[in-house]
Formats: sequence, C-alpha cells, structure tokens
Amino acid sequence: MERPEILNKIIEKKGYTKYLEIGIDDPELCFNHVKCEKKIGIDPYNDKLGTHIWNKKNLKKIKESIEVSDSSQWFEMTSDEFFQKRRDKFDIIFIDGLHMEDQVDKDIENSLKRLRKGGLIVLHDTHPQAEAVQSASPVSGTPWMGQVYRSFWKLRMQRDDLDLCTVFEHTGFSFIRPGKNVKYEKPNFKGNMSFMYYKLHKKEIMNVISLNKFFDLWL
Repeated sequence: MERPEILNKIIEKKGYTKYLEIGIDDPELCFNHVKCEKKIGIDPYNDKLGTHIWNKKNLKKIKESIEVSDSSQWFEMTSDEFFQKRRDKFDIIFIDGLHMEDQVDKDIENSLKRLRKGGLIVLHDTHPQAEAVQSASPVSGTPWMGQVYRSFWKLRMQRDDLDLCTVFEHTGFSFIRPGKNVKYEKPNFKGNMSFMYYKLHKKEIMNVISLNKFFDLWL
C-alpha cells in the first residue's frame, strides 16, 4: 500500500478530522490524495541546508492545489518555524520531512506536544534496506532515506510512555502514540547504533508487525 492509502484507512477508521503533513515535496505523491476534513502541510521548498533539490514544479503544484481546496492549508516554512509560530493540535501527523536524525528527533517531540487525545504520529522511510540510503546526509546521485529509523530506534530504547510499532510496507512506516512501550533490550549491544547491528536485529528494534495486524490492533 502507498502512503495515502494507509493514511486514509487510518483517518477513516479512527474518525480523524485534522491532519498535518511535514514535508510535502510533490503534493501528488501524498498530500493531495489524503482525505481529511482539515489538512495542513509544511514545506519550505528551499535548499538552505543543501540536503535536497526541490523541483520548482512541485511548488507550483502545491500552490495550485491549495487555491482550489476548501479543506487544505500550506505553510512555506520549516517544521521548526511552524511549531514555533502555531499552536494547532492534530489527530494524525505524518512526518516525511528532512530525514536527518536530529531533525527527525525534533519533529517527533514537537508532534507529540501537538497530538490530540487518541491521535497518532506516522513516520515514513523507516526501513532502509541498504547502508548507502541511510547515510547521515545525502550523496549526490544516490537515493536517500536518511536516518529516520535511528530516531525511532532511540524511542524504543528510551521511552516507556509511548506505544510503538513498525510496518515494513513501501519504504517503512513507524507509528507512535501515547501508551506503553516495553523498552527494547539490546542483545550484544556495545552502544554503537551501527547499520550492521540494525540489519541483524531490525524486527525487534523496530517492533515490526504486519500491516493487517496494525489495522486490527491499532485502529
């Protein structure tokens, strides 16, 4: 299942009415296809950090789609700026922005503060299958998923107040909500969150379940 299919099934089954998407890029990939009463999207559409080259056509697309929408808003800013300036709360927050570990950490913590009771955070790109795609910063000409999985991994080790699971569908979806986490105990862990260690223990690290099980148990 693709991003909007999974998000729409969650929204429909939970009766969610307010959706936030961090990192739109091409709105036709996800944002425009999400069906929710109120949708807000964030994307700076610039390359100040040198991590991503936006297609100018995508900026035009989001402007055009917002103009004809009664339910959608878009803010041309970073997620940090959005959370500093706005105090909105959301039922579901989809984090697919800057895939650097420190930024994902901040996006998760800020999102937890803005989650309505019964709400859900969804992380994208949490299943890197090759070491090259999970580099700390992008390499020119190479697909890049970044280190989103490491942010989730740390939650699994450090937080007992969150319910956490992952579905290895598409490029990986991880789900976060207030609840209870049995902290990940680290067999033969030497303190180094290496990709090799992740590959050997990823099902336990990420608390992987099937998509059907997620729909049955979480929704």
